Amino acid sequence: MRSNRRRVTVTTGYLHAGGAAERLLLDAGFDVQYSSEVLRRGTRTPLREQVRRSDALILGTEPLTAADLTSVEGLQIVARTGAGYDNVDLAAASAQGIVVCNTPGANEQSVVELTLGLLLSLARDLPANITATARAEWNQGSGVELAGATLGVVGVGKIGRSVARSAAALGMSVIGYDPWVSAQVMADAGVRSVTLDNLLAQSDFVSLHLALTDDTRNLIGHDALRRMKKSAFLVNTSRGGVVNEHDLVRALDSGQIAGAALDVIECEPIAPSDPLLRAPNLLLTAHIAGATAQARRRMETCAAQQVIDFFAGRAPVNRVNG
Repeated sequence: MRSNRRRVTVTTGYLHAGGAAERLLLDAGFDVQYSSEVLRRGTRTPLREQVRRSDALILGTEPLTAADLTSVEGLQIVARTGAGYDNVDLAAASAQGIVVCNTPGANEQSVVELTLGLLLSLARDLPANITATARAEWNQGSGVELAGATLGVVGVGKIGRSVARSAAALGMSVIGYDPWVSAQVMADAGVRSVTLDNLLAQSDFVSLHLALTDDTRNLIGHDALRRMKKSAFLVNTSRGGVVNEHDLVRALDSGQIAGAALDVIECEPIAPSDPLLRAPNLLLTAHIAGATAQARRRMETCAAQQVIDFFAGRAPVNRVNG
């Protein structure tokens, strides 16, 4: 016998039965089922083949295509556990009257902390030194200090400004580029507004904090990398598509820049044959910028609450379409 309760399907890989999101939803009268993107990835089973009916989705980073949206019977809202929503076919969702919302700000502190960690790892070549020391090799090569260096922040939204404030506390000078943020807002965060070309030319470290859009896709490619100092480092904790990975590998191979750290790549998870794995002076992490217990708890509760609000007749606070 079919339940009359509304059904919420959770696909975010790190969410599980008994968690905060499930407790909120059950208390509000919903049924909750799970279709883990991580488990389906192993069997290459698309969402639409496993989830036939659901009133709502709590979605992770997997693609949600027009075909998926059409195939899930009764779907009215998609709540994305994260700030980015480029994995959702927003036009198709809007055309079908499906609300899409996200959880901006929930992972801000976690992203800032990983960004700082990657900056320090590049500056001191920490991963290579740790690996060498574990082999009883005693390498004491010279790194560089962050204090006194110039950090260029591309994308000076909330996370970009938080990174800037943290970097300034370490003694870095911070410049920024963002056509959507005023020079005054940047100045209030201790960031001097410059053009993208000037930022690339002046920065010792470049950190990317951008949404992936048609305007930002491949923003950092051959021309941008060529404008950077040969001694400069690139960090990307935003979206993989912002960096042209083919051009980055070539820049690292040729010594055009000193190194890079990527927490995000174009195609996730990384394939064993990906050229990035063989690029020199490149640090790779598995899209973990927001992967802390605290950030995940904030994301899951925010996503669940927006589903609850929607069906109670209240507008989701972070709706991104319509």
